[in-house]
Amino acid sequence: MESWLPIVEYAARTGVSISTVRRRIRSHQIVYRLQAGKYLVKYGAEDFAKGLREIGGSSVEELKEEVERLHEENAELRMLVEVLTRNTLLA
Repeated sequence: MESWLPIVEYAARTGVSISTVRRRIRSHQIVYRLQAGKYLVKYGAEDFAKGLREIGGSSVEELKEEVERLHEENAELRMLVEVLTRNTLLA
């Protein structure tokens, strides 16, 4: 059950922000490859099992971390919308 996922999908499945995935790629903390100019991250059984363990009862601290992650992701998405809007206006 091993596959290669785009950064966004890997982040969603593992519950970390896109920025965190990129930092882990830069620091070689996760296995990745570059294919057609896009980063793909290795997602295996260990990642899946970890995700299942984290689905159950969350502590307050875990929920606070999730809120922080969502704030980061929201900021990233706002930036992407701004860039795309700017590029559309320039085209």
